[in-house]
Amino acid sequence: MATFSFFAFAKVDTTLNVNSAFYTDNIIDKKPMNGQYLMMNISVKNNGKDALTVSNDQFTPLMDGKPVEKYSVFTGDGTDLQRQIQIPGGQSKDILVIFDIGDQKPNSVEYHGPIAWAPTYKNSTPINTITPGVPFDGMNLKLSINLDMGGEVAGLSFNVKSNVTTTETFEKTNDSNLIKETSTDTSTSTSTISGQSDTQNVTEVNTGIIDLRTGLYENGTFSAMLPKNLTKNGDTMTAENSTYTIVGSETIDILGHKIDCWKVEGTSEAQGAKLKAVIYYDKSTRIPIKMVIDKQDVEMSGLTVQIQGGGELISTNVPLIGIA
Repeated sequence: MATFSFFAFAKVDTTLNVNSAFYTDNIIDKKPMNGQYLMMNISVKNNGKDALTVSNDQFTPLMDGKPVEKYSVFTGDGTDLQRQIQIPGGQSKDILVIFDIGDQKPNSVEYHGPIAWAPTYKNSTPINTITPGVPFDGMNLKLSINLDMGGEVAGLSFNVKSNVTTTETFEKTNDSNLIKETSTDTSTSTSTISGQSDTQNVTEVNTGIIDLRTGLYENGTFSAMLPKNLTKNGDTMTAENSTYTIVGSETIDILGHKIDCWKVEGTSEAQGAKLKAVIYYDKSTRIPIKMVIDKQDVEMSGLTVQIQGGGELISTNVPLIGIA
């Protein structure tokens, strides 16, 4: 009885905020019983003095103040999903909460504590935006890419080494199915011809609109996301001058997670030059994780150029779930 009394009367004071909320059809190879998962990244601030333990099963999706009719909390079995966090007094931490919820659209989420079966404390916060998928409003990605090109022209050998940091940010539009992407490329390129080198730094900013129903740009070309209709091994798609084909699965170590990825072979052609690359996409969120460009000869403006390189994700606020 003493233990129950401790939990029942423990003082809890929190502030909640939903950082992002979006639907996904699967988490790694796990399918939802109710049709869709709703992934929510929630900040919990512990306003008390004592440390607070928060579990993801202490959250309930609400519609107009009442629990939604049918849902369950994804337990994360077989994944590295963190089920519990410890928040020191006065501090804030994020927790990923995943509901198997179908097409229901809750407008708030409730945290109850300190124990789910005997809640003595409840607090809720609005869900301002639920995006149909990734990318979501406020999302960001940063990727590092390197390219090495070499060849010979007029009897002179040349080499170009490029390092590019691409930062992509996303914001909602007036249409819930469309999201605006702003991509900023910051590159440093060093060209060497017969021992003479020149370095240039360039920053380029581009914007585009992505259709969340397809994962493509509005004009039908490929965005950074894996297209929605590529869902299994062997699926292929051509858009403008590029072709993507899923050729298998592979686990990629990135940002502290072992991410189960689709392995996609991509071929792109521009001005007669055809370039091949292998791109790895997170199966859960469909974001790019890694790219490999094996050494290959490419015909460019009548010249044969050798190209190789690669890239990988170096930071993101997208919730990543890896294999346990």
